Amino acid sequence: MTVGRFRTLFVSALALAFASSLQASFADEWHTTSSLIGPSKYGENFQRYDYVNPDAPKGGTYNSVVTGTFDSFNPYIVQGSPAAGLVGFGGGLLYDTLMDQATDEGSVSHPLVADAYKY
Repeated sequence: MTVGRFRTLFVSALALAFASSLQASFADEWHTTSSLIGPSKYGENFQRYDYVNPDAPKGGTYNSVVTGTFDSFNPYIVQGSPAAGLVGFGGGLLYDTLMDQATDEGSVSHPLVADAYKY
């Protein structure tokens, strides 16, 4: 092995070790917001959106009428008909998404089914 190849291999290994140590240092941080453009107006201690009323009345009944039949609650079946409302925008009625996008900020998401997340 020539000196040039050894030097290239050494520099590549050093860069890989540095990059992996950076990733390990960021893995221990918990986040409550994810933004593509800039910081969220709600900050890291996100509890609720400004447009949500925390004192709103809770409870009630949900009725839905759909024509047709189904033979499975699994929406990802190849054969058969899944029940209506299982898959759709926002996860449908049974499933929920991990993150929820704020309607007053275009590129910001907050955890929906968790308190915080880390990556």
